[in-house]
Amino acid sequence: MSRRCHQEGHVRLRDDVKRPYWQGLYRVRSQDQTGEKWKSENLGYKDEITKRQAQRRFQKIISKMEWEFVRTPRPVMTVKAYIEDHYIPEFVNRRKPGTRRGYLQILKAHVLPAFGAMELDQVTRRDIQLLINRLHGQSKARHTCDNVRNVIRSLFRQATRDELFKFHNPATLIEMPPKDPKVPIPVPSAERICALLDAVEPEFQMLTWFVTATACRIGEALGLK
Repeated sequence: MSRRCHQEGHVRLRDDVKRPYWQGLYRVRSQDQTGEKWKSENLGYKDEITKRQAQRRFQKIISKMEWEFVRTPRPVMTVKAYIEDHYIPEFVNRRKPGTRRGYLQILKAHVLPAFGAMELDQVTRRDIQLLINRLHGQSKARHTCDNVRNVIRSLFRQATRDELFKFHNPATLIEMPPKDPKVPIPVPSAERICALLDAVEPEFQMLTWFVTATACRIGEALGLK
């Protein structure tokens, strides 16, 4: 990740003091790049140096500052640290209980073992593609591969919103395995339906007939008024 400051600052003449001098102004950024403040330097008095000489002195200060900024180790944010410190408490725990259980299971079983020790900006689309291919090679269902891809995509989308990930979401443009073939469900014959209606209690016959005739879920049938 690029960490240069990309600034030139500017030089101005401070003539509102007893002895005018050339002042250099530039920004000083924090290591996590979350804020900045202005800093000034006295480059020399007007009666001693020219503006061009002051600008040359100022460029040396800027170059030295940028060099020290680049060499200073930046805080490392691994995928595991972001998941545990931010993604789970701020995003996953706000989902519905069933969704939360599914997210936590996928994070524990697939995402953390594959990417937990990597830094956020080190995970590439190819890494995620290899994970999906490996799951498919282990005879995982297409539905499982879709869920893993969706959780990873959500993870990096949230990291982008938190301004901790600066690149394109690597979980997009993933080539998914072919869909699982649908197994045809046999439809009961009229004789079996009649036999079923004769076998249930009279008060449940209407409900049984409605479910078999419409193929709706039992919860949907019980919710009718």
